[in-house]
Amino acid sequence: MSGGEIRRVRYAIAHLLEVFLERRIQLATLRGSDPLTLQVTIADVLRRPIRQLEPEALTELLALSEADGLDGDLAKEMASFVERAGKEIADIPDGTLWAEFLGEFSAIAAGRLPTCFRDLLQTELADGKRDQTSCDATQTLLDSIKDTDPETFDLGKGEANIQRTKVVAKPKGGGETKSGIGKVDTKAKKPRKKAVKVVDPVREKFIRDLCLERLQGYLDKGLSETVLITGVTFMGRKTYSNLARPEIMNALKRLLDDGLARKSAGRWIMERHW
Repeated sequence: MSGGEIRRVRYAIAHLLEVFLERRIQLATLRGSDPLTLQVTIADVLRRPIRQLEPEALTELLALSEADGLDGDLAKEMASFVERAGKEIADIPDGTLWAEFLGEFSAIAAGRLPTCFRDLLQTELADGKRDQTSCDATQTLLDSIKDTDPETFDLGKGEANIQRTKVVAKPKGGGETKSGIGKVDTKAKKPRKKAVKVVDPVREKFIRDLCLERLQGYLDKGLSETVLITGVTFMGRKTYSNLARPEIMNALKRLLDDGLARKSAGRWIMERHW
């Protein structure tokens, strides 16, 4: 048995297990999201085999790889995902499994099938490794969608809401400001009492555990601080809708003090203890 045949047998067994366990992943609409939100949302999904994804989820991810303006780490991750998806599609055996694979995508609107997905099917035809029945079924699907152009995947623009305070210098010795508006009160003011902030230990542990959960999936290179904080905020929003950056940073500093994480070149990395 050749290496390709062994891979296809393994795929068939894994596929049957996945169907039996009903573990396929669905994705909410990704279109219109900004790159940072996308990177956080799909980070775990990109590592899954395509057989664990719903067909609509796979086509959304493939469409994202073609989005204009995609760059940086996300562009590299998507290129790697498309390459791996092509290899996994090639491993799907002929016969019932290939027919089921095509049937699932034939039920999706043609405009939602991106160019790279069509190219992957064309590659299957060009390789000459499929039997005639599989080739005919593949060509039928391609013919049914050839007159419909793929829909563009538009990225959103995430912009930080920054409020800047206008500072007006006070003239020495009191009197009016330079603009003549308002007098400066030279009377001594009583110092304000600082409010003592009560820390919720349950909330603190929740944030700490989320940070560790995110970092656990990136043991080698860790995560940039911005991506990590955005991810923790996104994951914790159902429990605490008002998670703020300062309290997440406090949790990270506690992990640093406890020797569970370290920071290097703007990235947080989980410490290994084995």
